Parts: sequence; C-alpha cells; structure tokens
Amino acid sequence: MINTSDLWMPLTRTLWVGSVAVVLAKVFKLVESAQVRWGAITGAHLVPLICLDV
Repeated sequence: MINTSDLWMPLTRTLWVGSVAVVLAKVFKLVESAQVRWGAITGAHLVPLICLDV
C-alpha cells in the first residue's frame, strides 16, 4: 500500500526553497526589468497604434 505522506514529501521540500527575502528580491528584479521594457511606451498617442496592433 502507498503511504500518501511519501507522495507529498518531495513537493513540500521543493515548494518552499529559499527564504522570504530571496523570493522578494527575485520579484523585485522581475518587476524592475518589466518596468524597463514597459517604459519604452511613454506617450498616450501610441495607445491607438498598440490597439490596432501596428
């Protein structure tokens, strides 16, 4: 018979790898890099072009 606790053990070990500080640092870096890309579109006059997929 399979013990269900054995099935969950690998998941719980890999799910919480790293500290909260490490996770927050990774999220910060992702948001920071996204802001750099999104900052290229700064004008409201470009919104209709984006909506038209130009």
